[in-house]
Amino acid sequence: MSNDFQHIDPDRIRRELEQKVRQKFNQFKIKGSWILLVIPLFWLLSGFVIVQPEEEAVMLRFGQFQRQVEPGFHWNWPSPVGRTIKGAVKKVQKLEVGFRTVSVNPVRYRHVRNESLMLTGDENIINLEFIVQYRISNLRDFLFNVGDPVGTLMDASESAMREVIGRTSIASAMTDGKAQIQLDTQDLIQKYADEYQAGIQIMTVKLQDVNPPDRVIAAFKDVISAQQDKERKINEAKGFENDIIPAARGEAAQQVNDAQGYKESRITEAQGEAARFLSLLREYRNGKTVTKARLYQEALEKVLPEMELVILDDQVSGNVLPHFSIAGTNVRKSVKGDK
Repeated sequence: MSNDFQHIDPDRIRRELEQKVRQKFNQFKIKGSWILLVIPLFWLLSGFVIVQPEEEAVMLRFGQFQRQVEPGFHWNWPSPVGRTIKGAVKKVQKLEVGFRTVSVNPVRYRHVRNESLMLTGDENIINLEFIVQYRISNLRDFLFNVGDPVGTLMDASESAMREVIGRTSIASAMTDGKAQIQLDTQDLIQKYADEYQAGIQIMTVKLQDVNPPDRVIAAFKDVISAQQDKERKINEAKGFENDIIPAARGEAAQQVNDAQGYKESRITEAQGEAARFLSLLREYRNGKTVTKARLYQEALEKVLPEMELVILDDQVSGNVLPHFSIAGTNVRKSVKGDK
């Protein structure tokens, strides 16, 4: 065994170990070089982003705005150098004021009284819940001009509704004034959003529930019902008025037209008679005797056919006279003489 140790060459062993270590180290250097190349490559590739059709995106570099891009395939410096923020600019989003949706199926809501209780223009308390539908109109303004755009929109919506309700009576708010309240509130919220340059477009404002407080709701419903009956009767009266007045006007116009026609007829008739009289006058002046005779003859021709002619002959006594027809006149069939 001692002879075996004698044959061991320490220098040879050292050289062999050094050679193996050197080989391993060279392999590590080669793999490390690949890693150093792959890591930056993957980092750069992570900067590619896809912006969906309903989205837009803003690109930042070291926290500063660089550009705003539309839907498509884009590249930006990856984090921590750059950052890309997307926003659904075409999606209509909903804000609930005065209530919150707890579940959709089944539908359950939670009332938020500190948002829904408002004071009307006639100093009544009303419980009003509504939704605001909006979309992002300018993504850069939406992200950078207001610290909390959704929270700011919530505050602006509640403030606008309180202002509109503050100049509206409770009866109007619960009946025929709802449409105007919605329009006025929408315009006012949009005005606030534009003043803040919040990059928000208000699409609609919809009233969900408008009621007085629970303690007085029954009395208010009676009042509203009476007002609705009043409006219904007024509308019925207006409808009757709209039916009667045109008919009366038409009848009056017909009578006026008839009178006008009668007037024109009488005038024409009188003018014809006057013209005939003037013509006769001219003829009379030219030949008085002839004209008198002609007029007398014409008068007899008109009168005699309608008269009964009775002939009495004193030479016939107690005898029945035969019927004579003279010039087409009506003559009694028999006449008894009295002399």
